[in-house]
Amino acid sequence: MLARLDPGSASAKRGLSDIAIRNLFIIPTIVFLIAFNIFPLIYSLGYSFTDFRASSSAPAARGEQAGPGGKQHAALGGQGMSIVSYSTKQEEAYKFLEWFVREDVQKKWAELGGYNCNAKVLESSEFRKATPYNEAFYQSMFMVKDFWAVPEYAELLTQINNRIYPFVVGGEGSAKDALDGLAQDWTATFKKYGRQ
Repeated sequence: MLARLDPGSASAKRGLSDIAIRNLFIIPTIVFLIAFNIFPLIYSLGYSFTDFRASSSAPAARGEQAGPGGKQHAALGGQGMSIVSYSTKQEEAYKFLEWFVREDVQKKWAELGGYNCNAKVLESSEFRKATPYNEAFYQSMFMVKDFWAVPEYAELLTQINNRIYPFVVGGEGSAKDALDGLAQDWTATFKKYGRQ
C-alpha cells in the first residue's frame, strides 16, 4: 500500500511522490499493455463469425478463375519436403518422411490445422469440415498446377521480380505493361530451353 509523503520531506520537494509516479507512469503503462494484448484477440474474434467456405453458387475465387480456354488452375503456396543429396543425415530424414506421411500422422496433422498429403485424409469429411477454408483447399487440389516445376525456376523468378516490383513498389508503368513484359520474358525463356 502506498503512503502519502510528508509535504516537508526531501522526496516531496523533488515534486513526484510514489502516488504521482503511479498515476503518471505505471497506470497508463498497464492500460496500454492490456489494450495492446487484448485488442488483437477481440479483433480476431470477428473472423470466427466469417464464412470462408467455398460455395458452388459463389463466383470463382481470385486464383481459380477460368482462363481463355475455360480451364481452371490453382497454385498453392508452400514448399514440399526434400532430402538434400549431400546431407549426412539422409537416413534420419527418410525415417521422418516415412513417419510423417503415415495416414494416422497426417490425420493428426490435419486436426492440428495443417494441410496434408494423404488422399484419404484429404477426402474425409472430418478434414473438409475441420476449418472453414479446408473445403476450398480440398476443391483446389483437383485443379492444382505447379507452374514452377521446371529447372529454369530461378530465372523465371528473377524475371517476375524484375517486371512486377517496379510497378507494385515503384509505381512505374501499368499492370498490363508489367504482365505483357513478363509474358514476353517467360516465352523467350521457355523457347531458349526448348519447352515451347
